[in-house]
Amino acid sequence: MYRRSIVWVLALILLASSLPQGPAAQAAPQNTVTAATVPGGFEDRKVADVFLPTALEWMPDGHMLVTTQPGQLKVYNGGSFITNALDLSGRICSNSERGLLGIAVDPAYTTTKHVFLFYTADTTSGCRNRVSRFTMSGNKVVSGSERILLTADPASAGNHNGGDIHFGKDGTLYVSLGDGGCDPYGGGCAGSNNAARDRNSLFGKILRINKDGSVPGTNPYIGSNSARCNVSGNTSATWCKETFAWGLRNPFRFAMDPNATTTRFFINDVGQNRWEEVDSGVKGADYGWSCREGGYDNPEQSCSPTSGARGPILNYSHDSGCASITGGAFVPNGLWPGFNGSYLYADYVCGKIFRRTATGAITTFVSGLGSSSAVHMAFGPLGSGRALYYTTYEGGGQIRRIRYAGTSNRAPVASLKASPTYGRLPLAVGFDASASRDPEGGALTYAWDFNGDGVVDSRSAKISYTYRLSRNFAAKLTVRDVHGAVDSATTTIYAGNTPPTPKITAPAATKLFRVGESISLQGAATDTQDGTLAGTRLTWRVIKVHATHTHPFAGPTVGARTTITAPPPEDLAATSNSYLRLQLTATDARGLSRTITQRLNPRKVSITLATSPRGLRLGINGRTIVAPATVTSWQTYGLRVSAPPQYDSAGRYMVFSRWSDGRSAAHTIVTPASAATYMATYKVQPTLTQSASSTLVQYDGPTTLTGHLRSSTTTLAQRTVTVWRSLDGGRTWLRDGLATYNATRNRYTATRRLTRNAHFQMRYDGNTTYASDRSNVVSVLSKASLTRPVTPDTVSRNVSFTTYGYLKPYHAGSTALFFRRYVNGTWTYYGAGKATNTAFDGYTLYTLSGYSLPYAGSWKVRANHSDGSHAATYGPWRYFTVK
Repeated sequence: MYRRSIVWVLALILLASSLPQGPAAQAAPQNTVTAATVPGGFEDRKVADVFLPTALEWMPDGHMLVTTQPGQLKVYNGGSFITNALDLSGRICSNSERGLLGIAVDPAYTTTKHVFLFYTADTTSGCRNRVSRFTMSGNKVVSGSERILLTADPASAGNHNGGDIHFGKDGTLYVSLGDGGCDPYGGGCAGSNNAARDRNSLFGKILRINKDGSVPGTNPYIGSNSARCNVSGNTSATWCKETFAWGLRNPFRFAMDPNATTTRFFINDVGQNRWEEVDSGVKGADYGWSCREGGYDNPEQSCSPTSGARGPILNYSHDSGCASITGGAFVPNGLWPGFNGSYLYADYVCGKIFRRTATGAITTFVSGLGSSSAVHMAFGPLGSGRALYYTTYEGGGQIRRIRYAGTSNRAPVASLKASPTYGRLPLAVGFDASASRDPEGGALTYAWDFNGDGVVDSRSAKISYTYRLSRNFAAKLTVRDVHGAVDSATTTIYAGNTPPTPKITAPAATKLFRVGESISLQGAATDTQDGTLAGTRLTWRVIKVHATHTHPFAGPTVGARTTITAPPPEDLAATSNSYLRLQLTATDARGLSRTITQRLNPRKVSITLATSPRGLRLGINGRTIVAPATVTSWQTYGLRVSAPPQYDSAGRYMVFSRWSDGRSAAHTIVTPASAATYMATYKVQPTLTQSASSTLVQYDGPTTLTGHLRSSTTTLAQRTVTVWRSLDGGRTWLRDGLATYNATRNRYTATRRLTRNAHFQMRYDGNTTYASDRSNVVSVLSKASLTRPVTPDTVSRNVSFTTYGYLKPYHAGSTALFFRRYVNGTWTYYGAGKATNTAFDGYTLYTLSGYSLPYAGSWKVRANHSDGSHAATYGPWRYFTVK
């Protein structure tokens, strides 16, 4: 997982990577066994060789279960592998970082016989990470016993799977899932992949389920806004009920604390460009990815995590030479002196194991593991005690063990070098054991058995031995210290045999691929002893090389021919220093192999992004560049470009106008076959504001609209500014002439008369330099026109009379007449009557009939009108007398 991914690499691949490019050849390498550098009192030893070991766990009887990336579940009894308990190789995706990645044994295994596996299922909808429960019988999985507990969304990228599963002290099963490398919902890849922020998917999460796949009632997101995601991997609701914590990039490994009384665990989250981190597992926590990496802002995203997002308990920079956090384990209290409360975590790239003490101090615990270690770590049984076991791809794939020996004698470490390991008879082979060592620095004795007959042939540290028979020999070195402790190493000598000669016949060494292209790989091989080899003797592997690290891409695939689909680069940074390495291995009848490699390069294309005017910022695949800038791409690789609004160096606000390819501001460019330039044209965004001299006018009264069009602090003069009027609350707009530029005031003005309520807006349509803009909307209310009511000068008390008047213009609405009486020097409100409105010669005649007043004295009356098109309007008073 260097930078972005775990590097699944065999020792053979690593050796081949140092050979000259294409095609280059390598015969079967000699077997060199080395041990890590451990502190005083500790020893590191190989337990077993195993191909691509990913995780390990123990059954109650002490047998160790080991998972392999190709899909085998192996049972180890302490001395050798007994059998494959299960082989999923025909049902899984195992390319890239996919495969059989994690295992957990039911705490109630003695009763249930259940084991739980995390693997990438090969389904009709694509490669999907899955957790299933299986039932064991003895050392075998019962056929047909699989029960699928959950399945994630299909993931196209192949990396960032997560893949760890453990039981907590609460009896529930915890599962880690990565962000999938690329967001299947269109959120980008690598650093711009925001799938971990999608709360309604399983990507980038720690999940918690019960043994039967159901959801614990104490999970943090089980309310009405959540739903199960165990079948589809996502939901239309806000949350997946399975989610325990979120915001993780690739939590490839996490570890439970055996010393805690409740469930406590640390998460090792693999970083993107700069930071690796360890997080404390907390219910409902958001760890910030893809907004943050290692507690710092991710420059490829412009987002913020949720409030209360948790930072890591520790992080480390790639500047240290370590760049991919992998296995982790808590040291059981009381096991190693001075290690109570310690947490161990490994880095795959620099081959070290670090220790975090109970106080938070960080030290290097083990170094020299190699650049492919440690994939997984766990404490397991060793005699009556326990030791730290770890899986590694060094040495072709091994299970190794670190134990504390204290002051007791530690066994020596045998180192065997042999050269040559094959050749014509007679074959003289030089053997060298001088690199063997004793941890206590004591003297060693050597015993060589060159032909496997159990007889010691030499006791020298260095010796030459001649083979005269044409067959394979197991040459064994045994070293012994002064206390009688021993260690041994073995290598195969292919006497009277030479390796085959493979040849890659297609593609040509000059071939340049495009992303997504189907490429046929074809090869053949001849052998001096066996003649032309059958296709079953040929094996293909394809490795994606990026800078100083690699990713397996395809294989191993047996056959003279196979087909691959050319991949995209990891990200934009990888376009200039990545390629595919084709490896063809031919193996003869006696097992002697030769591997040749050929470099397969992408068709690189220079893409220039420019802006008009120059010097503006553009986005490309999550990065920000200042235009013009030229990037390297691969033919047909998708470049996600964006032209965001921004301020230029002069403080002007710039907005996108158009791309030279006619696409929208944010779109994907499919890289063409030859160099190309894409220009984003920007315009200055002016600001247009307006005000009204009056927002309430009499019927047919005027208001003067004043507009200010400016860019930054500069007024834009003599432009075409139009006035728009809406009579329905802004739903429909009609052009209402032009505004006039007033040079004295540096403003645009327009006077408009109103006979009903209206909304006004000024608009500027822009030009080649300036973008268009619309002002704020100003609402101006118009009163209706009401005449003074007509009544008799004198009316009789308690006798009905008629009052009427005129309203302009004619329209619907209600009109009321309000009466006031003069009492003791004060006009006092008496009451109101609702008038009847009648159309009359373009006006509205309002009439109140049958109204009577009970008191004699001075009175006055006026009309009030209200409707949706005018402001509330009162007419003038009419004075009269009641007798």
